[in-house]
Amino acid sequence: MNERQLQILKFLNSIVIEVPLEFISKKEGVSIRTIRTDIEKINIFLKNNSDSRLVVSDNKVSFINDNSFNDILNKLDFYYYTLNKEERLVVESLILLFTDTYITYEEISELMFVSRSTIIQDSKDLKDYLICHNISLKSLSNSGILISNPNEQAIREFFLKLIDENEDIYKIFLNSVLLKNKLTSENEILRINKITKRCEIEKNQDLNEKSFFVLTNYLIFMIYRNKNGNIPRLISKKEDDFFETLILRLNEKYNIKEFNTEKQFLVSKQNNFRMSNKQNVEAVKIQVLTGYFIWGVSKDLSINLNDDYLLFQSLSEHLQRVFLDGAENIIVYPDVQMIVDENKNLIKIVEKNSVYIEKAFKREFTFPEISYIVVYLSAALERYFYKEFKKIKVLIVFNSGRSTGLLLKTKLEEKFKFNVIDVISPHILTSINTQNIDLIISTVDIKKDDIKIVKTSSLLNANETRLITNEAKNIVLNKRNSNKLEKNLNTSDISLQVEQVINSNNKRELKEFNISDYLKGGFIQLDIDAIDWKDSIFKASKKLLDANLINRNYINAMIENILENGPYIVVAKGFAIPHAKITDGVRKTGFNLIRLKNPVYFGTNSSFDPIRYVCVLAACDQVSHLNAFFEIINLFQDKNFVDKLDKIDDVDNILKLIKEWENERRKNG
Repeated sequence: MNERQLQILKFLNSIVIEVPLEFISKKEGVSIRTIRTDIEKINIFLKNNSDSRLVVSDNKVSFINDNSFNDILNKLDFYYYTLNKEERLVVESLILLFTDTYITYEEISELMFVSRSTIIQDSKDLKDYLICHNISLKSLSNSGILISNPNEQAIREFFLKLIDENEDIYKIFLNSVLLKNKLTSENEILRINKITKRCEIEKNQDLNEKSFFVLTNYLIFMIYRNKNGNIPRLISKKEDDFFETLILRLNEKYNIKEFNTEKQFLVSKQNNFRMSNKQNVEAVKIQVLTGYFIWGVSKDLSINLNDDYLLFQSLSEHLQRVFLDGAENIIVYPDVQMIVDENKNLIKIVEKNSVYIEKAFKREFTFPEISYIVVYLSAALERYFYKEFKKIKVLIVFNSGRSTGLLLKTKLEEKFKFNVIDVISPHILTSINTQNIDLIISTVDIKKDDIKIVKTSSLLNANETRLITNEAKNIVLNKRNSNKLEKNLNTSDISLQVEQVINSNNKRELKEFNISDYLKGGFIQLDIDAIDWKDSIFKASKKLLDANLINRNYINAMIENILENGPYIVVAKGFAIPHAKITDGVRKTGFNLIRLKNPVYFGTNSSFDPIRYVCVLAACDQVSHLNAFFEIINLFQDKNFVDKLDKIDDVDNILKLIKEWENERRKNG
């Protein structure tokens, strides 16, 4: 296997449907014939190391994988992987960095499964490559070569650069050299990973996957170099509680020499490790904008997606990756393109409702970014339809024994959750009142002009399932008075699969607090006087300030945020949720809700003004408040809830009303 073949395998692992060979050939810039040869070579590796395989049919390829993909990659070493010239220089450098004695060209060639003459041919380029990174090399006749650099700082920085830019090659190096030669062990890797994860949780940090990989493997290198007396001399005045705690925990296990110096160097390199809660200080802004975006899309579709928490969570995380994490080179894969092609109208709706987001971050969405938003919306629509299917009243007509009809009933209830009213024989149909029936599903030819009928077998094959799905969706749309959408919403199960793949590496298990958890204990005040919208924010912040959850800077930051970005924090009729950045003065996450005696205008130029309810959100991270935030937005988008809230003059009864709403939401899924 080579670099291109590895990338093809990784790409196919990320795709949930068959991929045209033509697409891969264009992506890799080689012929389809070359791609077929690549697939053959990949299958040789897979056959020897797993039960997985690539299957080519009708000029399309799919990855049949019953193994963990990481387990497959962990079998990849330099025996199976052919290094190109640039990759060889990286591996040769890594070997030298993990070697404290002279090593011969012969020994290097054996580690890399290449010829000795190849290593000798690389020697001049390797020397130049190292010099470019301030590292010198010395050689000794009959002994070999050795890094002679007295500057350990340059060595550490070079190592960080190597693993950051060559993640796949380093993983193969880990399997081929470090583990096989016992320079580290799987137990040690697991131990360092566990210590790092524990510090992440304790210090409320959130390393992205790449940063976690770079950091933990740097720590392996640091421990190796430190044991051999190689210690950087950089003195840094920076401080960071997470890294200081991390190296303190490592010291307990490894007795690190010159502990403070190693700590100072690690802290000085903190920018090499991208912390989500440091980068995403504006995550709350994204979440508010996401809520507003979903509200606008729901209005345009005449379908309520506001109560889909998975859509809100997934879409806000996608927008954080796009605008805050700096995601680049987003590829529209074939399965994503297929969903986009089937839902052209969703592209227009996304573009229309993206105005506030684009204004807030001062740039327009790219087409690939919009494409993935369409995937999330398509998956949400699919969930919406299947949720509504439970309300469809179905009559089953069978012609070959009641057991056949009951089997079909079981299959329909499992697949669609339909409300099956009855299972009858054809001759009984004329005496049945079908006025309250939405759909008849029959195994025999029947005719009835006043109701839709779908003929199917008791086995319910794929084509029959598709026909029933389409008809059920039409029924839902008709009930919602949205016939205009019938030909435009072509959602399918593939949307759910693609969404699952997109989010597979981005979910974190967290305790979810309800909005009632945050508002209890006096964090609701009624009939408050406010001069204008600025004063309403001051009044809504007072309780949080008194409770030491925020400082005064946070209040000013909320007002500056609105002055700079506009009143996007007004997310429902009569309701605003002011907030600022995570770093603007929040000590602990909290919400405080006030009801104004006299509404004030936030200047939205919409029916949402004037505002009677103001809820200040103070978030100390980007996730712990998410469920509560989602709940309160939906509370105030529910007209029945607001009508009841307007009539209540007691805080305890308001909390009771909120809890009743939360219980109802949980009951309805």
